[in-house]
Amino acid sequence: MDEEAEPVSCECGGSTFEFVASFSLHPGGDAVRMICVGVCCLSDGMPGSSADWDIRDHPAPHLLGQV
Repeated sequence: MDEEAEPVSCECGGSTFEFVASFSLHPGGDAVRMICVGVCCLSDGMPGSSADWDIRDHPAPHLLGQV
């Protein structure tokens, strides 16, 4: 199921963010199991989580090269 993207915001009103993507791999490290996207407000340093996806049907190793 695809979800609508929502704007990133911070309680401090900051408008500049740093994003990071992390991957959980299947045993053997050859296929992606889960993707998580984190966000950090550069104004006050408050971390947060934007999204995460559990990759069940397709291991998607190509995603590692697209980040």
